[in-house]
Formats: sequence, C-alpha cells, structure tokens
Amino acid sequence: DSGGRYWLDPASQQAWQIILEEVKEAAKIGFGEINLDYIRFPSDGKLNNVIYPVWDKKISRVEIINNFARFIKEGLKKDYPEVKLTADVFGYLLLRDDDLGIGQSVVELAKIFDFIYPMVYPSHYDSGNFNFENPAAHPYEVVFQSLEKGKEIFEKHQASFSNIRPWIQDFDLGAIYTPEMVQLQMKAVYDAGLKYGWLIWNPNNKYRKEIFIHS
Repeated sequence: DSGGRYWLDPASQQAWQIILEEVKEAAKIGFGEINLDYIRFPSDGKLNNVIYPVWDKKISRVEIINNFARFIKEGLKKDYPEVKLTADVFGYLLLRDDDLGIGQSVVELAKIFDFIYPMVYPSHYDSGNFNFENPAAHPYEVVFQSLEKGKEIFEKHQASFSNIRPWIQDFDLGAIYTPEMVQLQMKAVYDAGLKYGWLIWNPNNKYRKEIFIHS
C-alpha cells in the first residue's frame, strides 16, 4: 500500500490458520484478551492494482471478514473459552451504515467479538465532520456524536450496542491534547451511556498521570 506495507489475502484460509495459531499461543501463555487489529481489506494505495491470490470476488468483503472472525472465535473459544476476543474498527464505521469498502460491518462484528473497539480519535475525522472545520479541536463533541450516531445505526439493525468500547486519543494531532482534552473524551464515552469505558492510545506508550486524576 502507500505506506509500503504488505497485506495477506483476507480470503486465505491458510493465513487464517496461521493467525489462529498465534492467537491460541497468546492465550496459552496467559493473556486474558486477544485484540485483533487491521482485520480488513486495504484502504489506501493503488487499490485497482491489488491482486488477490485466493479471493475470487464471488462473495463480499463483509462476508469474508465475518467468516474470518467466526473462524478465529471458534478456534480460540474451543480451547480457551474464558479468553476475550476483541477487534479494532475505524471510527467512521459508526457514522455510515456500510463497510467503507474494507469489509468491516461494525454491527455484524459486534455480534461475533466479545468487544468492538472503534477508533474515534477526533484527529482522524475530516474537516466538515460534525460541522467542525477542525474536529480534533472538539474532542467531547466528536466522540459523543460518533457514539450517538453509532447507536442509531445499531438500533436500526436491532443490534446491541452494549459491547462497544472506544479508543480515545492521547496524542497531538490536529490539536495539542492537554489532559483536559483527553478527559473530555472519557466524559463523552460515559455520557453516551457506555458502561465498559474506553481504551486510551499514545503511540509512544507514555501516559500522563494527571489525565487519570480527577478533582
């Protein structure tokens, strides 16, 4: 892709088996949760030039990703039923009732995984989203409105929104993120009624104590 990364064919059951073996090895050595990231089709680069050795395009991208998710879940839970299986998805999936062309149906994946983690980082939204020129400067509103829109989509499909736990932003992109701006995202998650809280991301794995101290 445009970042120089290589992708496995999402339809390759040989690739599925390799991933399952890694997942089960992590469970075997004691991890209580396995989180899957990038379980999707590529979204950038010269997509028209992509060659899929296995995928014959007779079934949809969504069906392929759902089948992969079920395969991993069944293989893991058979031997390690207590281990949680979770997945990351684009935050934009909470705004649109489609798969964005990458095979991720957040509604369907939420039925398979123990938890779904949408990446609702305010900096990752485009200018104009939520009527903000710079969404990154409005962390509370962006996170809250993303989750509220997601709830509408889930209600439309009569699906539970209870196992949604969003990623929030603790890094400077689009705006300088003070501890207060991170805390506003936390507040938005709780105000949206999500009882399982949030996950927080800083690419340097350095987190400030004051973020987690409330007066």
